Amino acid sequence: MSVLLDTSIEKYESGSFEVGGYKWRLCLYPNGNKKSDGDGHISLYLVISDTQNLPLGWEVTVSFKLFVFNHIHEEYLTVQDTDGKVRHFNVMKTQCGFAQFLPLDVLTDPCNGYLMDDSCIFGAEVFVIKYSGKGECLSMIKEPDDGTFTWMIENFSRLKQEAIYSEIFTVKDFKWHVLMHFPLISLLS
Repeated sequence: MSVLLDTSIEKYESGSFEVGGYKWRLCLYPNGNKKSDGDGHISLYLVISDTQNLPLGWEVTVSFKLFVFNHIHEEYLTVQDTDGKVRHFNVMKTQCGFAQFLPLDVLTDPCNGYLMDDSCIFGAEVFVIKYSGKGECLSMIKEPDDGTFTWMIENFSRLKQEAIYSEIFTVKDFKWHVLMHFPLISLLS
């Protein structure tokens, strides 16, 4: 019987690795995380570790992917949130991942190539997102309808003024302009 699928072992944890100045581990439930509807699957999570050294009220924002290697096709099966959502790790949430990462019958079938000589290769790609207090947004819009004004602001992230005005524009015989106050930090959070 495979050591990986030994039913007496609830979970495995990898050694620590560092990304973005933080320590991380992978946590694998070889027979599924029963508390999170993982029955019949392998559950795989990214876990932030050494949290006792982080400051009070800490939060770390990441974008990540988890993967398992396919020995037959020599490629990785990559799993991530479909919406590309970032995840926030904090004192109340120290792990994120997938309770149903890979069905056990897919893993154990030798034709699939994930379990080879009683070994599997799991991994993570982790990007720590550090906010600088500045942000920019790009929106693709259709050609504006009548009565719509588009204001293009060059070098937005380098602006130093406390407020800026748009040029004057006319809509329905009225003259308008837009005033933008800084800082915009409250709009970004």
